[in-house]
Amino acid sequence: MALPEWLRPKQGKDEYILDADILYPQLMEEYGITEDELDQYWLEIILNTAKCDARRALYENGLKEAGEGKPQCTIKLNIQGDKRRWRQVDLPVGKGATAGMWKNDGRKKYLALRGEIPA
Repeated sequence: MALPEWLRPKQGKDEYILDADILYPQLMEEYGITEDELDQYWLEIILNTAKCDARRALYENGLKEAGEGKPQCTIKLNIQGDKRRWRQVDLPVGKGATAGMWKNDGRKKYLALRGEIPA
């Protein structure tokens, strides 16, 4: 199995590059969010979903082992893309980025979308 087009290894490092310009629009569509509806809250939800999807892709491809009960298993991600498009401070606040964090709505939204959280 190959990595998805939005995720690739960073040359010479145990780090991966996540292409926000490819993945974020896909996630917006899955969540039913349009460009006009994108705000700081939804960008935070999308960021957390992207991190979990990257973790899942790496595990499924045997590039990282599951956290063996440690959900914070470290994976270094370098998120790249159009900085102006995905810059949180330039977006409307909405419910706010804090509400979209993993410990708040981020986890709930991910579970609703994917059904389970990768180890």
